[in-house]
Amino acid sequence: MIETPHFAEMVTAKNYDREPFHRWLYFKQGYSPPLVRAFLDENRPRGGRWPGPILDPFSGSGTCVIESGRRSVPAIGIEAIPSLAFLTNCTFERDLPPLSTLVSSVLENESEPKTSGVGWAVPTEIAAQLEHPLHRAALMLAVSRQYTTAGKFNRGAKPLQSLFADVLATMNEDLRTPMPQANICRVGDARNLSGIADQSIGGIITSPPYLSRHNYQQITKPYETMYRFWYGQDPERGPAPSTQLPAHARARTATAISNQIPLGYNVLQPCLEEIAISLDATGQKIWINIVREYFQDMRRVLMECRRMLAESARLWVVIGGARLGDVYVPADLMLAELAENCSFRVRAIRVARDLVTPRRKFGAAGHIAPRESIVIAEARR
Repeated sequence: MIETPHFAEMVTAKNYDREPFHRWLYFKQGYSPPLVRAFLDENRPRGGRWPGPILDPFSGSGTCVIESGRRSVPAIGIEAIPSLAFLTNCTFERDLPPLSTLVSSVLENESEPKTSGVGWAVPTEIAAQLEHPLHRAALMLAVSRQYTTAGKFNRGAKPLQSLFADVLATMNEDLRTPMPQANICRVGDARNLSGIADQSIGGIITSPPYLSRHNYQQITKPYETMYRFWYGQDPERGPAPSTQLPAHARARTATAISNQIPLGYNVLQPCLEEIAISLDATGQKIWINIVREYFQDMRRVLMECRRMLAESARLWVVIGGARLGDVYVPADLMLAELAENCSFRVRAIRVARDLVTPRRKFGAAGHIAPRESIVIAEARR
């Protein structure tokens, strides 16, 4: 484990607003473009030619895919939330066509956005007239800016018309210099990427959802509601069960405490048993299955990453520890153990920062805080 405080800002979305294309969507839960640049610079093969595209199986706001495109590096993103994949792909459009006269007239005359049947500020008159993906993306982003980073409506936000105009102006400015490499983000499940060939990926940089940290359904609801307005999905149906779901959402349906550990997963059994005993003792039984399921999912993701990575290619995983009451879950160490069990060779754990302050006493573990780290590994042959 290596203390690397200069990575502290890289593992957050800080300063996104200074970066073309990244500034379209602020996703607090993402990492920063400089982290992708550090990954590409540190792991670039001799001769500069990658053995395959870079992959982010938890693409989120598309930082890896977009930044790779800006640096002429092929990349693929996989994202379980369709609206985020759509917004990422829109950054690779080549030009922004003018709005229709009708839409411009509506924008000039509207003083308040209309409200849809699901209780969201959805300007239906405008949305119904938009056909081009960039115009739709602009409205999605404008609506999302009326909400906080936690997905709650912000009554102090600027009027929708002003936000829409701001987004369009930003898009137009960035698209004057289109990205040299057109990359793609696909909708999919990071635990099952059978559509990607064995040993075809030149490197992986990703950050899976943190255990218990964020409610991703609430955060992305503004984008998803607008996206479904056009693309016909049921607005009440969330994404398929996956590690993208917030742990506390799964907590509402977890009722049993299972002692079954899947084959090949028993490398973590002593740690999981200790966590389960502590959670039970502190009256938090409902988290026991959630923690086990989280790392079971992470093992499946790592197995897919191992299958896809080309020889000697590197894997960087940004991951945060969890504090469940008075129980600490060292997610970085547990993920590193899983990686070794999945035929990776772990090269380092770079500890970037503490997630919360001050540090707290966690039994024999001493005074610690959940930390945010980068687990670095390579495929072991």
